[in-house]
Amino acid sequence: MALVVTTGDPGQLSVNEGSHLTSVTFYGSWSGSIDFTLKLFFDYGFSSFTDEFAFVGNYCDNDGSFNQVIVLTSDRNYIVRARVNVFFDAGFCIANTFVGTTPASLKDFKSWAVTPVNSVAGVASSITATDALLTFSDFKVNTDESTGTAQIEYRKQGDATWLPVGSASGTLSGYGTQSLARTASGLLGSTIYEYRITITRTTSNVTVWSSSIYTFTTSASVPTIQTDPATYLAPSAATLFGTVDPNFNSTTYYFEYGLTTGYGTSTSPLGPNSGGAPLAYNQRIYGLIPVTTYHFRAVLSYSGGVIVGSDRTFVTSAARQNGSLWIEGTDLHWISDGVNWRSTGGSPGAVAGKVGSIWVEGNDLHYIDSSGNERTLVGVDGGVVAGKIGSLWIDGTVNNDLKWIDASNHKRSLVGVNP
Repeated sequence: MALVVTTGDPGQLSVNEGSHLTSVTFYGSWSGSIDFTLKLFFDYGFSSFTDEFAFVGNYCDNDGSFNQVIVLTSDRNYIVRARVNVFFDAGFCIANTFVGTTPASLKDFKSWAVTPVNSVAGVASSITATDALLTFSDFKVNTDESTGTAQIEYRKQGDATWLPVGSASGTLSGYGTQSLARTASGLLGSTIYEYRITITRTTSNVTVWSSSIYTFTTSASVPTIQTDPATYLAPSAATLFGTVDPNFNSTTYYFEYGLTTGYGTSTSPLGPNSGGAPLAYNQRIYGLIPVTTYHFRAVLSYSGGVIVGSDRTFVTSAARQNGSLWIEGTDLHWISDGVNWRSTGGSPGAVAGKVGSIWVEGNDLHYIDSSGNERTLVGVDGGVVAGKIGSLWIDGTVNNDLKWIDASNHKRSLVGVNP
């Protein structure tokens, strides 16, 4: 049987990080019936066989294997093959006359690379409630022929997923110091974040490597304030509404109002509140002028200064005659003093022009229709009667007629239409 020589897969052993050298074991074997002396070699090099290594002396076995540890440059592409030189015997296993060479097929491989390193801790600077500049100033990709990229990553402490900070670096290589800085944006205020740098390489080992994890805490977010529409408008009163989000700052909030955007009057401050969620608040103001346009805005104050909401306006309603009444649910409501309403169900408050309101004003019957407009009904004079001015009732004896007593103590009547 002819002599057959085989090259085994090289075995990577270790890397000398300081000298950038890698220990590799070469493997070879032979088989076949032979009557010759064998000398065993490994041929290896980068792209051609520039080196050779004679393993031991003479072999005369029909089958065998051999190996040797070789120190190579780290992160380089190599080729290797096992080779057997054949000699005539001058005695038992004594090489005499060279006959020829039997080489094996070659193997190509890449030696292990030095592990990446980050020599200086990452630095977080220019920290605000929403942004932070993250810098790694002294890391090494530690490659020879391979290349790599570096990506700064971050996550909120406790989260599982790392997120990229901006784009990755360009193509990096070599054993020199590299640096990278990126700004993380869209962060949450008063929050702890973790960050690191991750290097991805085209090496045969340690293709993805991440540094130690570092942390930073964002500043408190700036509080926000929003002016909402005013409601419960009365001739001389209104309720102002706003929404404040302290964003974890100690914050007080109130309203400014007046006849112009100069305002001039402020409500008493509410708070302080240092929560992290929007909070709706309102304040009732009094002493206003009927049928008048007012400006107002929501305002907050915190350690960083004063923040104002947008300007809004409302118009106070016309003064209402005492005695205005209406049914709401199962309760009777009425105006007691031109501003405030009372109810048989309790919970008195202020209201202006409630839909369904009805009252006597002078000699006429007034009411608020479903569109919020005031309408007037002029009744027929029924003569002087004894009764409380402003009284109204249904006369079931005469066409179910609606009747009221006007300011002159005259009974007036509105003949209803039979439905």
